[in-house]
Amino acid sequence: MKTMLSRSGLLTLLLFVMAQASWAADRVALLIGNSRYDNSALSLKNPANDVAAMSKKLGALGFVVITAQDASSDDMDRALNAFESQLKGADLGLFFYAGHGSQAGGENFLLATDFQGATSEAVKKSSLTLGRVREAFARAKPNAGIVILDACRDNPLAVTLDPSGKAVGLARAKSATGLLVAYATDPGNVAFEGTGNNSIFTTALLKHISEPGLDVRLMFGRVRQDVVLRTRGAQVPWVEESLIGEHAMNPSLDSGGREAMIARDIEMWRAVSSETTPQAYQGYLDAFPNGMFKDFATQRIARLSYSANLPETDTPLQVAKLDVTRDTSRVSAALSILGFAPKSRSALDIEELEAAAAAYRASLGKNAALTEDNLFADASRLLLYLGGNVGKQIQVDIAALSSIDQTLVVARDAYAELEEVAAGDESAKPILEQARTDIAAIERAQTEVLSQLDQERGYYEDLMTQANANFSDYMVERTIGIAATRSAPVDDEKLASRAKLFLKHVNQAADAETQGSYQWLSDFLPQS
Repeated sequence: MKTMLSRSGLLTLLLFVMAQASWAADRVALLIGNSRYDNSALSLKNPANDVAAMSKKLGALGFVVITAQDASSDDMDRALNAFESQLKGADLGLFFYAGHGSQAGGENFLLATDFQGATSEAVKKSSLTLGRVREAFARAKPNAGIVILDACRDNPLAVTLDPSGKAVGLARAKSATGLLVAYATDPGNVAFEGTGNNSIFTTALLKHISEPGLDVRLMFGRVRQDVVLRTRGAQVPWVEESLIGEHAMNPSLDSGGREAMIARDIEMWRAVSSETTPQAYQGYLDAFPNGMFKDFATQRIARLSYSANLPETDTPLQVAKLDVTRDTSRVSAALSILGFAPKSRSALDIEELEAAAAAYRASLGKNAALTEDNLFADASRLLLYLGGNVGKQIQVDIAALSSIDQTLVVARDAYAELEEVAAGDESAKPILEQARTDIAAIERAQTEVLSQLDQERGYYEDLMTQANANFSDYMVERTIGIAATRSAPVDDEKLASRAKLFLKHVNQAADAETQGSYQWLSDFLPQS
């Protein structure tokens, strides 16, 4: 279904509504692409292409799609009102903007094509604010909302004028409950148009948005990963989200065997990492004898077995008694990380904590002193080495993904040439069929690596969160080297070096300026 609204002048607002009966109006999208600005110096090539490509993708996914091309401020207002009307009671709403963006006073402004001048007053007069978009979602109350801003294009006139006149990108804005806001680049930076038909960010978005059954959080993780790889870390997309539950852009029940490709190694380690019996870790080793965490599992088996088999007459001597009541949440977190206390949503009681502390104390040896400081340092050190270990695998898999992507491009180009040959030569058709099989195998390998990277990024971020939530005061380089053999295998200098890199990322995550950024992915890019 197509609806058209007109206004005087050269520009027309087009509302294209495409729906599939299975979803009706439960999934609604508003796409705004501003390419041709009245000030020709601001004109861009790709926003119109971005909206056209996104409209086609989302229409195929069953969205009711409203598009506004080269829209004035009045056009953008009308489009937002039409979107809000369709959005009421919807399951999923999506707002996409491609064009120039700016900020003033902490508010983000999406510039209309009738923008003129270079002052904050001109920006406010001819734009749609992110605040207004968020208000539309709040009033319509869809089950989930997604806002995607491919703004801050690399044009020197697309700037924010702060009091110093400094040009910066969009401002960070916390998302409301049930809303995800995705920015093409991190706060204060610009996004690249790219040399193709679509921007670098939208190209990555189009690549992953139709993946069957993929939760939007993982989908945007893949988008960020692609953009970081393509720009060598010069552009890092940013996501703020407070979604409740899982939401897939393509909620297909047929995931193409994805479950078989998920990185079970990380999944199983996360499941057993707070178990308190040697048998649990042996189960991990039986399943993954060469797994990413085999050294950590082996060490935990040794420590837990030692403390469990310690004779009563051989109890530790001259050991400082740990007061588990003084800082119960941190003590519980530390003992859980070290494998002596189970992870639990409810707080452990004092008796459980004291029993876990006694087992941990016994694992240290007869005359080792146990203090709160030793416990926290030991847990912090283990987090650092676990993070370093996961980081190593991320680096390996990103290099593999880059190689697979390049191979896939070559294979598809070769296939296109073979198709031309086979059109006039029957004898070439078996070769064409083999080429098709080869491409399918490469695509399966690509999917497998992407799935593993989803797991690795999630665990890496989880470890950073644990470190900052419980042991931020121990996130210093000195922690890596203190009696390190107690909590991690450190005979490998490279592992210690990777732990230092993870420490850098932990501290970046704690910094308000870089908190939530995927800038850390840049450190894992293949060397050019």
